[in-house]
Amino acid sequence: MIDSNKKLKKFFNTEFDKLREEGQIEENTSEYFGLIGSTQIEDIPYIKQLEVKIASLKDIYEKLIDISLLENIQIVPSDKIYEYRFRMDYVTCYDPIFEPNNRLGQRKHGRYNIVVDMHKPVLFKDEWFQKVRKIYEFLQSKGIENYDLVKHTGNLRYLVIRADEMSLLSIVTKTNNSPEVLEEAAMMALELGFSSVYWLVNDSIRDESDGEVENFWGKELIEVNIKLSFINRDFYVSHNTFFQNNINVFKKISEHIYNYLNTKDKVNTTLLDMFSGVGVLGILFSDMFESIIGYEINSDSIELANKNLELNKITNATYEARDLLQENSYLDFENATVIVDPPRTGLTSKFTSKLLEMLPKEIIYISCNPVTQAVDLSDLNGKYRTVSIKGFDMFPHTYHLENVIILERK
Repeated sequence: MIDSNKKLKKFFNTEFDKLREEGQIEENTSEYFGLIGSTQIEDIPYIKQLEVKIASLKDIYEKLIDISLLENIQIVPSDKIYEYRFRMDYVTCYDPIFEPNNRLGQRKHGRYNIVVDMHKPVLFKDEWFQKVRKIYEFLQSKGIENYDLVKHTGNLRYLVIRADEMSLLSIVTKTNNSPEVLEEAAMMALELGFSSVYWLVNDSIRDESDGEVENFWGKELIEVNIKLSFINRDFYVSHNTFFQNNINVFKKISEHIYNYLNTKDKVNTTLLDMFSGVGVLGILFSDMFESIIGYEINSDSIELANKNLELNKITNATYEARDLLQENSYLDFENATVIVDPPRTGLTSKFTSKLLEMLPKEIIYISCNPVTQAVDLSDLNGKYRTVSIKGFDMFPHTYHLENVIILERK
């Protein structure tokens, strides 16, 4: 039984290698297949990728969920299997050993200190990647040295892009030197069509693609539109807050949750939006509840969540910065619906015990790591029964998948 991330990785390796041995491979792969880590199963036909991911879910949950649900489990595919990401972090580095010495791209699979120099994107939109590349080449031409990942010397560390209808570019450097050049690069980026440009400074040896804001040009925030069958909302996105990376698949997750919430025999009172980020889920479902209460540890996300309430003229919701794992108690939300979308580490037993104290009527659990979700489910199974399980392929060509489980109080 798959009960750890290590076993899940082994399961995937075994199953995909079997397909390769059988000759069930896709010949038309990108030029970076086998080099970057985000396309490790690009050579497997997409339908086969989905079949293996379904098999992994059945194995993970075989002792936790009723067999009738597992037999009919589905994984919703991504409409796009290339150029599907909303955000990409491109590393800029100086490699003293191999040419080209200066590189912009993604890290080599399994080799943190080596960056694959890329002239075409794989998972991001080509139009925007080429604009990022132009900014990179301009900074190089002005003598802005790339960062050395080993010696921690140089200056330019990352170029991070978020793009949908609007776009935000973050230029991350080690120092705040050469402000005139950075401003010139920002003006160039705005002329290329970027809506917002941030200059971030990160002098830490930690590998982070964020930093302290030195300056910004254009719009302070960009907007992302989420149009669904039941609602149409806009959301602010900033340089330092999380937003779903495959927006089209996220829309399918939202539709799935709506179909559950919209059943005729339900009376929706309070929605608790836990690990809420910038408030997307709570705001999408705000018309279906009397009140929305959102919690998130990141204060920047909460600030943006409240701006998103104003943007969408939502008056029945509140968002608060709170460390959900450190709270000693919760109010009485016995009749509430809870949506949780935690990080890859899952809810942990500390938080599931708090849910069991609260005992809400239903829990909608969105997970980017089915293994930790299964651990949490084993904690909740005594008081809850699973009424729905469905996978969503948020990241084609990778081992990752999103899984949504809906639990109702027994």
